[in-house]
Amino acid sequence: MKDTSKMTVDELRRYRLGLCHDAVAFRKPDRTPHMSFYITWPILDAGYKLSEGLHNWDIMEDAIVQHQKKYNFDLIQCLGTRNPCKISEALGEQRYDINDASGIISVRDSAPFSHEDLKAIADDPIKAQWEIMMPHKFPMFRPGITVEPFNNALREQREYFSYIGRINKRMVNEFGLPPASDGSLGFASPGIEVLFGFMRGIKGFSYDMRKDPGLLKAAAEALDRYTLDPCFAMIEKSPYGPNPDTCFDFMVLSLAHTIMSNKQFEYFLWDKLKKLMDLLVSKGKVVRVYFHGAMDRFYEYLQDYPKGSLIVMVEANNLLDVRRHLPNAAVCGGLTGLMMGSATPEECVSHTKKLIDEVGSNGGLVLSLNAMGCFPADTKAENLKAVSQFIQTYEG
Repeated sequence: MKDTSKMTVDELRRYRLGLCHDAVAFRKPDRTPHMSFYITWPILDAGYKLSEGLHNWDIMEDAIVQHQKKYNFDLIQCLGTRNPCKISEALGEQRYDINDASGIISVRDSAPFSHEDLKAIADDPIKAQWEIMMPHKFPMFRPGITVEPFNNALREQREYFSYIGRINKRMVNEFGLPPASDGSLGFASPGIEVLFGFMRGIKGFSYDMRKDPGLLKAAAEALDRYTLDPCFAMIEKSPYGPNPDTCFDFMVLSLAHTIMSNKQFEYFLWDKLKKLMDLLVSKGKVVRVYFHGAMDRFYEYLQDYPKGSLIVMVEANNLLDVRRHLPNAAVCGGLTGLMMGSATPEECVSHTKKLIDEVGSNGGLVLSLNAMGCFPADTKAENLKAVSQFIQTYEG
């Protein structure tokens, strides 16, 4: 095993890239790579209140820097950018409920469109968002609104983008931490996911699927022109092969499937996801797939992709079971919040060793928390420190 303590920052970055590339390609890596899948937990671990970290980018930056210094990850999925509260708050929206006493953040289910508004979305998504969504979503967006709230929101957005650039640069230049994905390929969000997550909410979306599935699909396809098609264009123009400077190339993410039957999944979503994944694989890219929740009912959809092109993030399934059904796919996960938050350091290390020996001895494994780490009970700091130190010294 290589001695990373003697590496320059650039050598360390290259080493970590190699660990991830070897894992996806099922080549035995120098050791198993370790990914941070923590979202708001680092704020609490750094000794701040949630409201402080989520409303002050300097505090968030310090929390993320401490997170990397303490646990020495090989890649970080989220650098504190997931919940930009201040942008929407500038226009009066209160989408997030933050409880500093318990250290818990929750997101309100939002439905700024009604079922009857789906036709307006299908006809002209941009017009529908300005005329229907904005007044429902943002209390300040009413007749007589001045330019000041918009200026405030734009200022907060500039601060957000400035933070993104700053924290990414620090992770690369100070800590040798490579980017997880290739940002030049964009981020594809199928229209059906936008409807589910931002426009109709869980209750409304469920109603739409049963009341008028054709209209729901038409609205989704209209949104695809803005949320999906530009990404296809960027991927098609990209050079063949994986980006050597990122751990993976692209994440295909789905949440709407959690309230769908397989028949509904195929009708509303799978054709779009398959087209996206097929294009990425045809361009020689490495695709991360994250289907929230249990994914065993989706094994059949992923079995035919070539080995070395796919890594699946596993939230609610046993890694060995996933490996048996998807021998073509590397897996990411394995460290459950229940174990990391309640077991002893020794028990966590024993579990980690077993995962490496049984799942990752010949590559094909990236260790991480199995789901987003947000709450105090998701992990004990001493457990994460013990697991991180073990991963960095165990060849398997």
